[in-house]
Amino acid sequence: MTEFNHPVYPLVPSFLENEDLDIDTSEKYVKYLEENGAHVVMTTAGTSQFNLMTIEEVRIFNNIASKFGRKKILGLPPLSTRALLKEIHLLNEQAYEDAYIMLLFPDRYYHNEEIVKWAHEAADLSNYPVFMHGMFMRKGIGGTYNFSSDLYNDLIKHENIVGTKEETSDLGQAFNVVDGIRDRSFNIIVAGGTLRRFMFLNPAGAQTFLSGIGSFFPGIEEKFYEAHVEKDIDICKYIIREY
Repeated sequence: MTEFNHPVYPLVPSFLENEDLDIDTSEKYVKYLEENGAHVVMTTAGTSQFNLMTIEEVRIFNNIASKFGRKKILGLPPLSTRALLKEIHLLNEQAYEDAYIMLLFPDRYYHNEEIVKWAHEAADLSNYPVFMHGMFMRKGIGGTYNFSSDLYNDLIKHENIVGTKEETSDLGQAFNVVDGIRDRSFNIIVAGGTLRRFMFLNPAGAQTFLSGIGSFFPGIEEKFYEAHVEKDIDICKYIIREY
């Protein structure tokens, strides 16, 4: 049984005029989501704009996310094995409750074994359950590579790897990838296209989705998810059309 039965809200940071992370406003935003019905939040390289932060600011932002009173997934930037293990060690020292971490592979794709070794080493060290950031990668010989069912099935041989943020570039391919994941308790959070994508991939095994407009108005997507669980497709379609 999946651990995630609500939409997942990616945290949008605030910045000061000098481009430093705005800690006060970011804390208020996390509190706003909690007070308005959100059940799960996530920091992630894209929405949380890790590319605009120093590694120290990423740590601070994850600490802000950790104050959310329910589940939180703390994303990490694409890092070498040495740097990644350092960040996981620092997170372990914090002993956050109801927390997960999420890994983003830092290199071009050459073969599955390299990614599996990197992820399993991180999962060995982490005191937190681990999500993968399943974003497509550039291949070392040109073109792109999407996470495959085979790659996922190898990754989740490690008992501490429990889910993914699914970002397959082609929607039809995404259905086959999700459907091919053998462990049906593996947590699959759909990203990109959100509500429509979730409705398409849910029959294949995706359990929830990354929020869009819900990141500002959580009640909208909580209502959508509730309607989806109750198989009230008319409400689901109405919310998609309106918002």
